[in-house]
This record gives sequence, structure tokens and C-alpha cells, in this order.
Amino acid sequence: MKKYLVGAATAAMMMAGSANAATIYDLNLVDSGANLGTGPFGTVTVTDQGGGVLDFLVQLAAGYEFRDAADGNHDGFVFETTPDGGVPIPVTNLASSLGTGAASGFVEIAPPPFQDNPFGVSWDHALECQACVPGWNPAVNATWLSFTTSGLAVAFNTVNPSNPSGGPYNVYFAADVVNSGGFTGAVGAQLASAVPESSTWTLLIAGFGLLGFALRRRPATQGDVAFA
Repeated sequence: MKKYLVGAATAAMMMAGSANAATIYDLNLVDSGANLGTGPFGTVTVTDQGGGVLDFLVQLAAGYEFRDAADGNHDGFVFETTPDGGVPIPVTNLASSLGTGAASGFVEIAPPPFQDNPFGVSWDHALECQACVPGWNPAVNATWLSFTTSGLAVAFNTVNPSNPSGGPYNVYFAADVVNSGGFTGAVGAQLASAVPESSTWTLLIAGFGLLGFALRRRPATQGDVAFA
């Protein structure tokens, strides 16, 4: 019985190790001359579904919105992946606080390079909020964005810009935002942490529970000491 319990525990913990994990990037870098505040400005969560399928969720903090820049120096959301080399990638399941699909207001734009100064001018991929306006407007500007890509691995290239607030930084993503005071500019994302999904925690807890139960059922041997 014991060996079956140990085997089940091992299997559960191995499954937990292979379960998908969400990697979180903090949007916490900003051009100090943009008057956007000190942040944090939001998060970018990327979940690897396997087979090269990635789910993205970009959530801006309260008081910030995506915008559609009129100056051509900024794009709504930019990123680089490897090993695609800047080739357009399939983007599906577009959604935002404005709606889904075409109603999300976002479109993938081409061709590269794209820019979100001061966080680099040679990004490979960009999504633009064409339904947004340049200034603060909660009625038409999105506060979060989600989408799915395929044919890619979780291996993001970084840019290393020097900007007015110091540097260089390893920036994985950048977004063009406006705050409630009407100030605009780009914010950049650094790697924060990998957070196991709830299913991963369930498998880990089950594995440790079974292992503990198996050890408690271990029969006594001559070398064991019994305490009264």
C-alpha cells in the first residue's frame, strides 16, 4: 500500500511541476519627464499554454488608460519574442475593456520596427488601440488588453534603453498610456515573478498530503524508539 501512495504522490508532484505557470512583468519604469507619477502602472501576465501558444493579459493600474498617440513616437503595446525575427505573428482572442474582437479597439500593426520612447525604437511587434484617443477619456480608452499568440516560446527579447530616470534597464514590454491628469508617456515592464496557477497548487498540496500519509503508515522496525 505504501509504495502505491508514494507513487501517487510522486506523480501528482511531477504533474504540478509541468503545469502552466503565469509569468508576471511589472510595468514600473517610466520616463521621469512624462509626469505620469511613480507607479506602479500595471502588470503584463504571460501564460504558456504549451505548443507555442501564449496568453497575454495587460492590466493598467487605476488612473491609467491606453491611448492612441498622434505623434508617431509611441505605440499602444510593444514586445519582442524569439525566434521570430520580427515576422508578423498570429494574434487571436483580442479583448479589452472596450469589447472583444474588432470591438476591442486594438489591431496588430505592421511592418516593424515600432517604438515607445524612451524604451527603445526597434520593437518587433505592436498592438495599437485605434479606438482610443490621445488624451484621458474613460468612455473610449481601454484599461486592459488580452490576446493570444501562437508559434512562439516564452522567450522574450529585451531592450536596454537609457532614459532620463537612469538606466540601462532590461525592458520586456512597453505601453503608451495617459493618466487621469492628462499627462502621457510610455511605461516599461521588468520581470517580476512566476506564479503557479491554482491547478498547480492543488497538485502540489495533493502530492505532499499523500506523501505525508504514506510516511505515517510506515511500519515500526527494531531500530525505532518508542516513547511512552
